[in-house]
Amino acid sequence: MAKKLLQGWLGITEIKSQVDNIEYRLGEVEIQGIQTSATINQMKATLDQFGNFKNQTPEVLRFMEEQIQVLRSSVVALIEAAEDDDILKEAKALHKRLRNNETRIHNAQSAIEAGG
Repeated sequence: MAKKLLQGWLGITEIKSQVDNIEYRLGEVEIQGIQTSATINQMKATLDQFGNFKNQTPEVLRFMEEQIQVLRSSVVALIEAAEDDDILKEAKALHKRLRNNETRIHNAQSAIEAGG
């Protein structure tokens, strides 16, 4: 009884509660990081499936462009929600890769429109 009163008076009970909350939050951040990393890896795998842009039909290029726009929106959301520096770096690198692929698609579309 005296021990509990002393812990309460010294604020130890509150500190223990705060430590428990911090441990819980760290666990949530870790789980979010694992899920985000898996999502990024899936997006990278999708990009790997696109292959060469130069030998695609206009319809396929439009489909690829739409897919990249959806992926970019998702990556922007991941960047905004990232709480881990490594995940943030990985998401930003993927965003850069998506922008690059989008440019390559536009270049391929322009070449088709130009007749070549």
